[in-house]
Amino acid sequence: MSDVTCPVCGATEHARWRAPGGRPLVRCRGCRLVWANDVPEAGAHEQAVGDSQVYTNDQLAKRPFFRRRGHELLEAIERIQGRPGRLLDVGCGIGTELEVARDRGWQAKGVELSAPSLKVARASGLDVMAVPLADAGFAAASFDCVTVNHALEHIPRVRPLLTEVRRVLRPDGLLFISVPNLDAWPHRVGAHRLGLAFNDDHYLFFTPSTLDRLLRTAGFSIMGITTPRWVDFQRGPAATYPAPFRAVNSVVERMRLGLEIFALARVP
Repeated sequence: MSDVTCPVCGATEHARWRAPGGRPLVRCRGCRLVWANDVPEAGAHEQAVGDSQVYTNDQLAKRPFFRRRGHELLEAIERIQGRPGRLLDVGCGIGTELEVARDRGWQAKGVELSAPSLKVARASGLDVMAVPLADAGFAAASFDCVTVNHALEHIPRVRPLLTEVRRVLRPDGLLFISVPNLDAWPHRVGAHRLGLAFNDDHYLFFTPSTLDRLLRTAGFSIMGITTPRWVDFQRGPAATYPAPFRAVNSVVERMRLGLEIFALARVP
């Protein structure tokens, strides 16, 4: 096993965790994080991400959905900060959020390693760098907001990334993270045995409590953690669906059993 310490709490005591496909997953005996305990070297990992077309195709197919999500997120951020500012999207994909940010008056930059996604983003005139965040050379305190949308689970060694995020955020700057939720209701009824959300390129499997602990110990102040969506609906906001659907969605979200985790944090 290549990584014997927990990426969240640093504990060395862990136990094998059953999952489909025989991947070597373990659960920390301290903080209960589940992670892949056999990860590629950094160069091999970056190469695999660079060659992947899977997420590019998915984002192209769901572009209207991601545009709506981008507007909802930035509207909430603007209410807190008072105005658009300087935004960095880590793992920006094809750049849908950057397009939305640009339309709303933000100065927006991204970093992305997938060559197919980079091609799409740059064709849209977006400012995207093809390097890991640590190699981007951004000045300290150069951003008002950093977003990491469904990228954190793909990064085996996550603490150096969060250290760099904290460095490039200004004091009182905001960090938004979204990841799949290991506490989601399908896993509670055993659906993880069917392979749901256990992609081969996911290395960290968060619950609200483990993500909360990671961000706090990385030096962030938590403003809120939610778990949206009981199913993968994309037609529009939950408010546009029938009353029974909305009722189920409300209960699932209130119990923190939604499919995703949204975390908003601040640099103290």
